Amino acid sequence: MTLDTNTDVEEVRKVQDEQGNKQAPANQSEQATTNARLGNADGVFADKIQPSTGGELLPSHAVKQGREVLLLADPANSGPIYVGPDGAASVPLSKGNGMTFAVSNTDALAVKADSSGDTLHIIGESA
Repeated sequence: MTLDTNTDVEEVRKVQDEQGNKQAPANQSEQATTNARLGNADGVFADKIQPSTGGELLPSHAVKQGREVLLLADPANSGPIYVGPDGAASVPLSKGNGMTFAVSNTDALAVKADSSGDTLHIIGESA
């Protein structure tokens, strides 16, 4: 008995999802959206700021959909830099440590320094 493995597939009617249920396959638009989210970024942004001890918003950088932005407290800082949403910069980043955030723009985040002159590095994929 032979098995023909050179068959043309003309149409896929249903595919099985992770729960075993039959679903319609992704159409061209859905595949293009997935490829855009999983593909490489067209550009990268990098910035560094010295946040005030009173707090401020990060400078505006559009972040590619589905990506995260990395905030890194400089290893030479004197104290922590606090990060969080606007009005609630409460998560401490000690020197040399970083966090990622899923935001569409970096200006959705606020920062404040414990010590004047400390530096925060920002890097992400441009939208």
